[in-house]
Amino acid sequence: MVVRLLKQEDLDGLVSLEQELFDNPFGTQSCLEELTEDNRLYLGIFNDGVLIAYVGVMITLDTADIIKIGVTKSQQGKGYAKRLMMLLLQILKDNGVKYVMLEVEHQNFKAINLYTGCGFEEISERKNYYGENSHAKIMRLEL
Repeated sequence: MVVRLLKQEDLDGLVSLEQELFDNPFGTQSCLEELTEDNRLYLGIFNDGVLIAYVGVMITLDTADIIKIGVTKSQQGKGYAKRLMMLLLQILKDNGVKYVMLEVEHQNFKAINLYTGCGFEEISERKNYYGENSHAKIMRLEL
């Protein structure tokens, strides 16, 4: 296993994971923009050169917003998301970030457990954000 920053050369692996994991995945152009924007940081875990997990954030001044986190379905439940989150949070703290924000679907209990386990707290909720009866929990962590 190798954990490192994602770069433009990782585009195909990122697009592939997006398509596997999300109902509304980022397309190739969006993933390319995410990997090349100055205020973005993406970390990935690679197994035998294949991207199996990633997390991405947008950093604005002293606040980072988690954009996406995903682990290939065959590797879920093995602690990779937590490992990425903890490393990401340390990198952000070391670089002067004070707050980390995210939103999560209110019934995504696995993700909510991950985030609360990393110290995030719910600060608000957006009703019907993802559609009828699908609310977004807004969570924050102070580093």
